[in-house]
Amino acid sequence: MDQEYDGGCLCGAVQYHLKGPFIRFFFCHCSRCRRASGTAHAANVFTRASNVEFKSGADKIKTFKLPEAKDFARAFCTECGSPVPYTSGDGKVSVVPVGSIKNFSARKVDAQKFWADRADWYESGLAAPRQDGER
Repeated sequence: MDQEYDGGCLCGAVQYHLKGPFIRFFFCHCSRCRRASGTAHAANVFTRASNVEFKSGADKIKTFKLPEAKDFARAFCTECGSPVPYTSGDGKVSVVPVGSIKNFSARKVDAQKFWADRADWYESGLAAPRQDGER
């Protein structure tokens, strides 16, 4: 399914346009993704690199590649620190943090990667009381 979305960072400095089709949508529970996101898991869609076009702020993006990891990287806005899309090492795939996509509804999660490595508190967190709050 070909869908189009806009996305960006929290402060608005980085803005991009994203087109489908999407290759995969994963929640990754590995320790690297947990540390990089500061959350229980990373949530990323994967698409062809040509499907992401930066509209503004490309000069505000810093990419960190973990030296000892074959395929691990993170890109973020240097103004607000929000994660933004980055291109894989081979230049073929863009990894897009789903939380940076406005009104994303393209598909369901394909898999929860590294499930055995999930945070001990992940499932109890899902069962915790739910509250609406102010933003």
